[in-house]
Order: sequence, then structure tokens, then C-alpha cells
Amino acid sequence: MLSSDQFQERISGAKNLTQIYTVLDELKLSYDKIHVVGAWGIGKILSHCAQSIQYSMDGYPEMKSAFFRGTAGSLAFTFFSLRGKMSHGLEEPIPGATELNPNANYSEGSLELQKAIERFSLAKAEELKPHFAYGTLDKEEYENAHLFHIKNHLERVSLVS
Repeated sequence: MLSSDQFQERISGAKNLTQIYTVLDELKLSYDKIHVVGAWGIGKILSHCAQSIQYSMDGYPEMKSAFFRGTAGSLAFTFFSLRGKMSHGLEEPIPGATELNPNANYSEGSLELQKAIERFSLAKAEELKPHFAYGTLDKEEYENAHLFHIKNHLERVSLVS
């Protein structure tokens, strides 16, 4: 069973999506101790992260303009990459995305995210679609974008005793 500090250390130290998958698997043993700051529960957070990964393979429903993706969006991704972390509105849905279940529980969200990670790991780089804000990313860049996104959302999660 993970402590809150161990959970945050494991998440912040994750270098790839496989490590996130492993931490989520371990967290199953402590799901009843999860506390989230903010309006989104853990299930919705994990479903949102899964949705983003799925859209990277299926195509995002709404795209920022080509100009935005080539300038501000590309610069934002470069900035996040140099920092090794992302910061964004943590309760903003993906533009045009299907509405998520606000009452999704940990098991539902975790399963969705783990399936999305598995699917992404099997996807070929040429199958990936442009990001709605960052534009065209290669597979390694996309994995980093997803990793930064998940880590940013999970900063709001702790485990209570």
C-alpha cells in the first residue's frame, strides 16, 4: 500500500507511461484513501487523461487554428518539454470532447487510462493525429505530452490515512 508521499514521488518520478500504468495498478490497493482537491473526482481525472490519449490516436474533435498550433501551441509544448512538466487548467475539458461521467469512480477511470496507455504503446508513430494545441508531435513527444498531462492532474491527488 502506497503512502501519499510515495504516490507523489512515484508519479513525479515516472519517466514514461508504463510507469504511470504501474503506479495506477498499485494505487488500486489504496483507492478508498484517495483525496482530490478540486471539483473533479479521481475517476473523472483519469477518464480525462485517457480521453486525451485516445484523441491522439483517433483525432481531436476540435483543433486550434493552424497559426496557433504553429506558434503559441508549439512554443507552449517546447516550454513544457524544457521544464519537464506542464501546467494548465485542471478542470477544463478537451475542446469539443465528449462529456465525461462526473461520478466515475477510481476503478472505471483507472481502467480507461490503462487501456488508453496500452493502445498508445502499440500505436505506430504515423498513426498519431496532430494535437489540438501543439500540432504535429512524434511518438516520443506525444508520450511526453501525455506524461506531463497526467502528472499535472495527479498533483491534486493525495492519500489520506
